[in-house]
Amino acid sequence: TIWMHRLYYESLYSGQYLRDIALSPDGGFILVGDASSYNRPTQDIWVVKVDSNGCYTPSCHSRVYDIRLGINRLNQEPIKWKIYPNPTSDFLRVELADNEAGLYQITSLEGKVVIEGGLNELSDIDVSMLSNAMYELVLRVGSRTESKLFYKK
Repeated sequence: TIWMHRLYYESLYSGQYLRDIALSPDGGFILVGDASSYNRPTQDIWVVKVDSNGCYTPSCHSRVYDIRLGINRLNQEPIKWKIYPNPTSDFLRVELADNEAGLYQITSLEGKVVIEGGLNELSDIDVSMLSNAMYELVLRVGSRTESKLFYKK
């Protein structure tokens, strides 16, 4: 097995079936299937969209891709950072420890990149033009990537 991710439906004792997989225009994949529980006679249909590395969220990292590059993310030191205020209305302040700098992306929970740029040790990101909603701030410092959720009010 090169890549696997488990998504459970109710319990391990339910039936989940992959029915079809298709390549999406962005190089990822769309998977469809159904799940049914042995405890009830209904059936649910599911659709999962993943990128070309098998990730279904912007902050996901593929171990297959990392292994091919010789990166072991399991032994990396976490990024020391914080964001505030959360929730925010105009600006989101990002503080990076250890005099680091990095790149960031703000994505909607649907995965659409809405803002991106660079960060220094202390940076303010203007989020005033965003709609009121939950967003994910994805931070990349060197080969390390982490994310945090924030709410724009």
